[in-house]
Amino acid sequence: VDRRLGVRRDYIAKRPGRLAPLSASVDLKHKIEDVDDSYPIGEFRQYTILFRRLLYIFIVDEDQFPETLAPAVVVALITGAAFRDFGGNFYLVAGVLNGILGHGLILLNGSVLNVPVERELIAREFRNGAFSIRAYWAARASVVIITAIFIGIVVVSIWYSLIGLTNRVSAFLHVLVSSIIHACIFSVLGCIIGLLCKTNLASAQIGEPLGTAMMCFNGQIIIRHFFKDYFKPIFYA
Repeated sequence: VDRRLGVRRDYIAKRPGRLAPLSASVDLKHKIEDVDDSYPIGEFRQYTILFRRLLYIFIVDEDQFPETLAPAVVVALITGAAFRDFGGNFYLVAGVLNGILGHGLILLNGSVLNVPVERELIAREFRNGAFSIRAYWAARASVVIITAIFIGIVVVSIWYSLIGLTNRVSAFLHVLVSSIIHACIFSVLGCIIGLLCKTNLASAQIGEPLGTAMMCFNGQIIIRHFFKDYFKPIFYA
């Protein structure tokens, strides 16, 4: 990792006091300006290296990609089978919403449980001057967005076809894009929670009520016109 990021011994030697042990508890909320902004490589190069590393780890780690895709497929199969051949009625909307929300919640759970595992390593590398916080967040967001798109294509295709919705391409794309947007928002928020919490349990305890709130206030279960005035700020946020 150090070699790919261009961090050399002579470079680190010029930065006394910057090295932090892996086991050290580092507060990610410290001021960025307290850290030297000079890096051996540019931020875009940092981004590409971090993106490849995070994507590779996500794919090969059995606790990440397999355990994200498999539950999402199961939820899609259950949703499709439960609402199959419902006909054109109000209850069919519940099936569509269940498929979209299931996609987002699965990715939210994956982020809040997996990101805390890498927290100390990312904090140590950042404090040692390996990369900027902007490069890391750009890479992390890119990975979760790509994941949301890929899994969205798979799971929406499953439950959409099982339910027996219209074959119009425009209708399918509308549902697919809606599901992907929700999943991207859920995933990025899950990453933020995961990096702010030191353990998986603490992260999950924050992520669960957040997921419930997003289900209630995302504008699908309750439309905007029926929101109470004191809940509208949450909807617009």
